[in-house]
Formats: sequence, structure tokens, C-alpha cells
Amino acid sequence: MTPSARPLLALSIACAALAACGEVAEAVFTPPRATLGGVAVGALGTAGPSLDVTLLLENPNPYSLTATGARYRLLVDDSTEAGSGATSERVTVGAGDTVSVRLPVTLGWSALGGAGRALLGGTDVDVTVVGEVMVETPLGERAVPIRARSRVRGLGR
Repeated sequence: MTPSARPLLALSIACAALAACGEVAEAVFTPPRATLGGVAVGALGTAGPSLDVTLLLENPNPYSLTATGARYRLLVDDSTEAGSGATSERVTVGAGDTVSVRLPVTLGWSALGGAGRALLGGTDVDVTVVGEVMVETPLGERAVPIRARSRVRGLGR
């Protein structure tokens, strides 16, 4: 092998090793699953009423994961945005474990026109939480999309 070909060979080997590590990381990591645990009325503030959404985060991996934050929207009947929120609360989920995560959602007074009234009223409604959870893994940080849906009892009952 010529001396000028050695750097090219080293670069090729490094690229192949990096690609293999990425494939191993994808094979080893299973994204956590999210299910909607419930919705409760929070406080009544100047920005509007707030809700406490409970998200159950299940870790199917053989190692712990730490959720470092989340951004999310609350939809009523799968399409009408009733509110949104974000949290930077750190939550650790043990290997094969499930934890309950509180997601505060501010409805805003404008949401009370339709979606908010349905949610705070006395009828059952379909509620969906969509967004992403940032998760620290032994392989680095990942943004994990979430979509959790449930039919909830009207909060005005």
C-alpha cells in the first residue's frame, strides 16, 4: 500500500465503524411508550384555566432512561387544540418500569370557545396529547415523539 493511500484507508475504516455504532445504537434503543393516564382541572389563572395531564411513560429497555423535558399540545376530538405546555422536570424511568409524569397544560381563554368548553363540560371527550419528550439514554439524548389518546370523562361532572 502506498503511503498516500493510508489516510484514505483510515478514513474509510473510521466511517465504517461510526456507521456500525449508529446501527448498534438503533438496535439497542427502543423508544419509551406513552399512554394517557388522565386529565384533571388545575388552577384558574389570568392566562386561563390549567389542566394537569397525567402521562404514563413506559421504558421497555433493559437500562434506565431519564426524561429531561417535554413539549406538547392537548387536542380535543383529535383535531382541535385546547392548550399546550412544556416542562423541564427530570424524571427517571427504571429498566422495564413505568412512571407517571404530570404535564401542566394552560387552556387559554380563547380555547374555551369550543374545545375547552367540551373538556370542562359534562360530556365525555376524546383527548390526545401530541409532542415530544427529550430522553437521556446511555447512547446520548433523543427526542422521542409522543401521541397518547384516551376518552376522558367531562371534567364538569
